Amino acid sequence: MKLRSNIWLLGVLAVGIAACSDDEYTGEPQVTPQPDVLPADAVSGTDVYAPGSLFDVNAEKTDLAKMMPVLNISRLDEQPAGYDLQVSMLVAKSEADLSNPAARIDTVLTELPAQSGALRSLGLSAEAFNVLFHRLYGPSDAAQPMAVRFDAYSVKDQTSALLGTVGTTGTVSFKPVQYAYSPENSYWIVNADDPSVRYEMKNSGASVWSDPKFSAVFDVDLEGINWKVVPGSMVANPVAAQCFGPEVAEDTEGSLVLGGQPGTINVVQKEPYMISINITNPNDNYTELRPTYDIKLAYEVVYILGNAQGGDVAPAVLTTKDYVNYGGFVAFSGWGCKMTDKPSWGGAEWANFAFTVSEDGKSYTGTVGSGSSSGNIEGLPDGIYAWVFNILSGEVTATPIKQFELIGTATGGWGDADVQVLQPATDAADCATFSADINFTSTGEFKLRGQADPAAPNWAFSLGGELDNLIWDGSNSNFTGAVGTHKVTISFNVVKEGAFADAPRLHYVIE
Repeated sequence: MKLRSNIWLLGVLAVGIAACSDDEYTGEPQVTPQPDVLPADAVSGTDVYAPGSLFDVNAEKTDLAKMMPVLNISRLDEQPAGYDLQVSMLVAKSEADLSNPAARIDTVLTELPAQSGALRSLGLSAEAFNVLFHRLYGPSDAAQPMAVRFDAYSVKDQTSALLGTVGTTGTVSFKPVQYAYSPENSYWIVNADDPSVRYEMKNSGASVWSDPKFSAVFDVDLEGINWKVVPGSMVANPVAAQCFGPEVAEDTEGSLVLGGQPGTINVVQKEPYMISINITNPNDNYTELRPTYDIKLAYEVVYILGNAQGGDVAPAVLTTKDYVNYGGFVAFSGWGCKMTDKPSWGGAEWANFAFTVSEDGKSYTGTVGSGSSSGNIEGLPDGIYAWVFNILSGEVTATPIKQFELIGTATGGWGDADVQVLQPATDAADCATFSADINFTSTGEFKLRGQADPAAPNWAFSLGGELDNLIWDGSNSNFTGAVGTHKVTISFNVVKEGAFADAPRLHYVIE
């Protein structure tokens, strides 16, 4: 839209001066609201990159400090004394989003040496344009549509008047700086000394640009392992220059280097480890990918051991899907206990804190190592709890559970009114065993839920997965037996006798 300045513009600027606040100037024009009714021809200009054209920042990859003009001003009427032109470039994923401040990015353009035939030329460095793209799209090496609009202002100090849109609003195809390597959708941990020994790393299954975090869990024996991260395309025949290794071989976290040395894990006993990577982690200006990694012990389960479990009663079990968040249903007698990596003493321990009531009064919280009178875990009233432990942060939440129930297609339906309730097993040696005669109306899926408030049921706490290997928040279990009534029993502690003796698995007994 072309606009021209006149006496009315001077009136707008005068009002702008009167309305100016004392807020700190942030670089964005402060606009005094006015109706957009200014006549035409005050300022006009032409886009350097016309709608539909290619805006190729990658062409300047070797000189990202180079300034790139994007708007040539062809006419600019004389401004009032002390005022000058300022143009903001608005970018978004779509032209509709240009009208949504939450979906767009506004950037004030820099005045550059005027191109031939222009009064002024405005733009930014190639690096700045590259950052704008990635602020919209995140790490990516593919050209993407970028909607562009230029808004012109007449500005003095902290006062400005919106002149209107200059140039042509439209969409260009923006090509960002290309990275030194192209991330793949598959990665493996490979033993650098024996490449036939390898472990697949997995993400959520999404594209690497949507989910760049991969991880693998594997056992490390007394020989240790020298490891590398290998793209899936060459896992059968790794090429050293295209594989990744850590900057420092023995570090448990840091940056991965393309063509780097192998990492090293040494142990004093066989233990499971998890290596996680973020393969598209960018540098600050998104011109390079700097993949990162971290290594930690990966426990299949965490046990709760001690007098709070009744002394000679088998420990409670916390299971996990991600080796970070562990959960389970735990009977607590009021005595001290500790979380351990084994069903007996002598291994890793997480304890030394007292629970306190949460702010909403519905649960109890604590943090490993924050201190208690005995070095144990204390502070819970007697009862059974949904116990959730973040092994990285050390944070623990315990929520009292009032009812356990089975729900699903196999047990009558997925509605809250369809649940069948489990009761404490009176013949059990502990208070963590529950049982009921359950009517299986069909074969199919079902799940166990724990309810903190049966009057307001939800899915906050559940066990699912294989009937003989239940996992916290796991997938639905599948019943394939005979339709009819079966006695179903589950213990939330590790059993000491029978087929599952000393096995770190929670399971149903269906009779």
